[in-house]
Amino acid sequence: MANYILKRLGLAVITVLGVLLLIFVATRMSGDVALLMLPQDASDEQIAAYRAQHGLDRAIPVQFLNFMQGMLTFDFGNSLRYQRPALEVILQRLPATVELALVAFVLALVVGVTLGLIAAYYRGGWADRTIRTSAVLLQSMPNFWIAIMAILLFAVMLRWLPTSGRDGIASLIMPAVTLMLFPLAAIMRMTRSAILETIESDYVKFLRIKGVSEGRILWRHALRNALIPVIALSGLQLGNLMGGTVITETIFNWPGLGSLMIESFISRDYPVIQVGVLLIATFLILLNLAVDLLFCVVDPRIRYS
Repeated sequence: MANYILKRLGLAVITVLGVLLLIFVATRMSGDVALLMLPQDASDEQIAAYRAQHGLDRAIPVQFLNFMQGMLTFDFGNSLRYQRPALEVILQRLPATVELALVAFVLALVVGVTLGLIAAYYRGGWADRTIRTSAVLLQSMPNFWIAIMAILLFAVMLRWLPTSGRDGIASLIMPAVTLMLFPLAAIMRMTRSAILETIESDYVKFLRIKGVSEGRILWRHALRNALIPVIALSGLQLGNLMGGTVITETIFNWPGLGSLMIESFISRDYPVIQVGVLLIATFLILLNLAVDLLFCVVDPRIRYS
């Protein structure tokens, strides 16, 4: 197990560095940030001074090496837009994104697994058909369209909820529910399939012959075995939620990391983009590793060499 974790962490470091190098080069090929930040009537001397001040007049390999050296001391440079340390800007917006993604994930997981169990228990019935049809509809509708319709209905017409911002639970409801719908449908469908596959297995048939009730089979035996694919899918969905917050945060004007990344890409704020990508890539890789390790806890038959 220890060797497996060390190998995965080694691969994780290489992957993060590869992603970082790709973003680093791509952002610098997108245009000259000095021309964007300075007034249109800025002189050539002012433009050259701006590039020299932020190290943009050096070759890209040199800039990347300087960035890597700074990483060792958590010095990621100053934001070109906010004139503050990029890490400080990111950390200021991160809690809002974590709050939104976690609330959406917990809702999707609890409601998705519950609906999947109900659909499997009443398979073929009206409840099963209704849940499956709803899941297909939720996965067919674009996230941004659901967000706009929710604003029109609950904020503009009914005036129950605020249209945007981060000001208490009321402002969290619409973005969290919008964000959770797609992963909810995926988790529900996976739970239903896994439960149905499990309750058709030989050991469940043996439990029925022994007289064990259907409810006990479902909750005590089938659910535990069905959790393995659900855990794998949930880990991927949590990663997708962190990425999906970009659109949701922009629509609801949620002051999180997603909306900050959009603003930074538009203004070519290189330091903030680099720190944001580094943070997200590290989170996704560690999340996948955590999912793999959870397999051992849920299913002792799994061993790593």
